[in-house]
Amino acid sequence: MIDDRAKLDMVRASIIAKRTWLDSFSRGRKKRPDHEIEKQRHDVLVLLAIEEDYVAKVERRG
Repeated sequence: MIDDRAKLDMVRASIIAKRTWLDSFSRGRKKRPDHEIEKQRHDVLVLLAIEEDYVAKVERRG
């Protein structure tokens, strides 16, 4: 079984990757279509909520 800290680390890595994608492709000459940008932004919001849940879970368990 994968422990909660490992899951939290993966969620945080995914947030960083999606934010990097947004920095690279949300404006300028490499800009992607708006629906792709909105999907990435939504994904970040969901991942942030998951991160918050796992942080609370890890803190409860010590």
